[in-house]
Amino acid sequence: MKRRTDPVLRALVSITEESQIEMSITLHVSGTAIGGELTTQKQFAQGVAELMDRAKYGIKEPHAAELREKMREYFRGQFTGLAELSETIRVEHLEADNMLEWSDEVEFVHLRNAIIVSAHPARTLGWWRCRLESVDAFNIGCWRPEP
Repeated sequence: MKRRTDPVLRALVSITEESQIEMSITLHVSGTAIGGELTTQKQFAQGVAELMDRAKYGIKEPHAAELREKMREYFRGQFTGLAELSETIRVEHLEADNMLEWSDEVEFVHLRNAIIVSAHPARTLGWWRCRLESVDAFNIGCWRPEP
């Protein structure tokens, strides 16, 4: 049996996708609290593409430069394609004025500057993606440890 998603959380994610606003949120997933800024799939994909573009990949010579470039191109293409697809779908739904249908299609929640709040000390995750149906609970706002 498929697990039901919280309709309020689904609406928040849908509103974020539609309006491209960001808000602090904490998600509770299998006993772990993960906080961050709720963001769009497009922003998530662009952020991960930039991150992968800067990655070193730990490849040793003699062919390290060539392999790193191939990996960068691959990941850049994958995440850039995801960003473009997300934007196309969002614009189509906005033009058709049917964001309620968009809400039904949303499957993932995306966070920027994500941290594991329940870890001591808190652990930084950066960009984070999770299936909506995996979220047990949520609260608006995110606790951040003092620097």
